[in-house]
Amino acid sequence: MLVIKNGKIVTMTGRLIDGGDILTENGVIREIHDTSEYEPHSDDTVIDATDCFVFPGFIDMHTHCGLDGTRLGDVYLKERFIAPEASTYKSINPQNEAFYDCICSGVTSVMVAPFDEQIVGGKCCVVKTYSGDNNSLNTVSEFCGIKFSLCGMSGEDSVVLPDSIPRFIKKELRSALEYISPNTHMLQGLMSPALDSYKPMLLEKMPAFISVSDEMQLSIAESIIKDFNLNGVLVLRSVENTPAYSSLFENKKTPFIINPINMGASCRKQFSSSLTTQDFAVSSYHPHVSSDMLPVNTGMLVRDGLDMQSGFESITTKPAQICRLYDKIGSLSVGMDADIVVWNDNPLEVLSNVLYTVIDGKVVYSGESQSF
Repeated sequence: MLVIKNGKIVTMTGRLIDGGDILTENGVIREIHDTSEYEPHSDDTVIDATDCFVFPGFIDMHTHCGLDGTRLGDVYLKERFIAPEASTYKSINPQNEAFYDCICSGVTSVMVAPFDEQIVGGKCCVVKTYSGDNNSLNTVSEFCGIKFSLCGMSGEDSVVLPDSIPRFIKKELRSALEYISPNTHMLQGLMSPALDSYKPMLLEKMPAFISVSDEMQLSIAESIIKDFNLNGVLVLRSVENTPAYSSLFENKKTPFIINPINMGASCRKQFSSSLTTQDFAVSSYHPHVSSDMLPVNTGMLVRDGLDMQSGFESITTKPAQICRLYDKIGSLSVGMDADIVVWNDNPLEVLSNVLYTVIDGKVVYSGESQSF
């Protein structure tokens, strides 16, 4: 059993425990004590967290971690600009060095999304940042949502004009709705792996992640979410000026993902003060910014006006809720995955350091030593 003793435990469930213990067993949290009362057994692994902060592992909400081309899964079929059945899960290299950077910085889970070159890039997944010595993924969710992009296709060979992208998305969703209709499906005996991929999103409210980069795209995305009754999540690729996203603050129902480092300083100050009442998560957008910068990114928002609690929520409970994985990751409570990070100080301060990273109850990073 792993025992973390006498730490300042920030559970992210409303409990702040000064001088408490966490006991983990079989990859999950077994007990949380309000005082340092547990007497370790001789075969326990003990971490002394005296005067240290103990947090749930952070979640980087939108990345391309591990998509390095060494595993040419179907997410790399970029000649198909609409590919809902494509999966990032089949393309991730578990031994990519980005995952080690994550565990050194307290990031224990990442959502891996398709690139923005495709209109419908396919399936997103959530994986742990430590997989052990084997070459398989440590999976939280193999399929947690479908990625759409209104940002336009890159390359000289692009055959789709940016103005046509919304029309393609709407046509695709209408075809999917018709396909999953019991009458159409049964009468015609249709079988389409591509259209079948939309079922969890249209019937079970799995998230639809939609990348936008300007005010017009934001308005179009919100219209698509409303017209097709989607559980939409906006991925804000850049925030060049706050007024461009004014409509976002008028409609507080749609959650969104941001990368603060993409903002200018003056914009970030205006943006940060408006975020407290919003439903949002922070992302590094790796590899555009390395995932190990996630706590620093969030700290920039807090420095510029976001309250500290909302900052921590944006990299713990909020991404877990958006991906519908709040029963596994994002907080510290009995029965949750034992993904725990011990910090020497406030994680959102740039000079703070990770002392221990624990994933599934195993110490995977400790100072200079690691198990990657």
